[in-house]
Amino acid sequence: MTIKYLDPWPTTILKDNLDCVLPVLTDIVNKSQSKGKMHSSLKEAVLRPLLKKPGLDSELLKINNPISNLRVLSKLIEKVVAAHINAHMVIHQIHEPQQSGCPHQGICFASCAN
Repeated sequence: MTIKYLDPWPTTILKDNLDCVLPVLTDIVNKSQSKGKMHSSLKEAVLRPLLKKPGLDSELLKINNPISNLRVLSKLIEKVVAAHINAHMVIHQIHEPQQSGCPHQGICFASCAN
């Protein structure tokens, strides 16, 4: 099975050349936020199955957990937006009291169970 990678460059190349690409990345993130949406190409993901337990039959779909690989830029935009939303919630003290997970490290959702 071959895996199609969505990113044109490995993350290490981006990190090694961050001083050159940071203005472009910043512009893309800012435009996504100002428009309130991401370009459709950034919404694509590669799904690959991951066995729930090693040694099981990989052909049985019900024992696979689907893992999606998003573009690095999609993840970056997602993290920036989450950080802005979280900062807004902290400033205005509107965190959900029944929040599950780690409420001050990222966006978490309220538990349905009371």
